[in-house]
Order: sequence, then structure tokens, then C-alpha cells
Amino acid sequence: MSPAHAFERLATHSVEDFAGRVGEVFRVAEPPLELHLEQVDELGAAPGPGRPQPFSLLFRGPAAHLLAQGIHSLENPGLGPLAIFLVPVSSDGQIAHYEAVFN
Repeated sequence: MSPAHAFERLATHSVEDFAGRVGEVFRVAEPPLELHLEQVDELGAAPGPGRPQPFSLLFRGPAAHLLAQGIHSLENPGLGPLAIFLVPVSSDGQIAHYEAVFN
């Protein structure tokens, strides 16, 4: 699946699609590494007409391979390929955290 198609598919996902996947691995294509979904939160903003409830995802991964802010190709066994805009939000030298916001 092309990254553009994976990105378009995100518009069909909702907070419920990810809530049951906390603790699961999401494999990053480049550089190859694993992120673990740590948290899924609904955001308080009301969704626009015909849009799902806004939500955020928090991932953790190794700080030795810190990802730059941007769109990354990820794959999860249950959700398939996804292109997600990740923002690094913290790193302690061992673990890095990334956030993705869907609004």
C-alpha cells in the first residue's frame, strides 16, 4: 500500500480503533524500529460534521533511534499499514515518546 493511501485511510479510523491496541507494537519502516502504543486519549473538542471524535496517541520507542517530526510509515498487525504524523515529545536518553493527534 502506498504511503498516500495509508494516510487517506486514517480519516476512517476512530479512537475506538486504537483504544484496544494499547501495548501493541507498531513497526516503523524507516529507520526500522518498534514503537509501542502507550496511551489513547479522546480530546475535548467537538468533532466537525461527519468527522470522528478527535483523539491523540502516545507511543514509546528507543531513544537511540530518535525519529524526526513528520509523517512515518507504520504497520500494526491488526490495523495494517498506516502513515502517521509523529511529533517527538520527550526523551530521557533511553526512551523516546511520540504523539500523534487526530482532529
